[in-house]
Amino acid sequence: MIRYWTESSDYIMTYFHPRDFDPDQPIIKDLSITRKFKSYVGLSNCMNKLEKWTDEFQFTDLEEAIKTIDWSSVPIIKL
Repeated sequence: MIRYWTESSDYIMTYFHPRDFDPDQPIIKDLSITRKFKSYVGLSNCMNKLEKWTDEFQFTDLEEAIKTIDWSSVPIIKL
């Protein structure tokens, strides 16, 4: 899905939290099954996936994006 969105978009903006890459983080037992799935499944391989994604596509930092993107023409998508 991430590959599809990356290939089909003019740009992607994302944020990652350090816990998104920490397979040794403590597991919170009182989370719903959906939240547990989103928080913990795939953590052991996520760094490899991030490295592959950043190797296959061109990215820039926010400072450069601010200088080069015409933000008035960017659609806002609310999920």
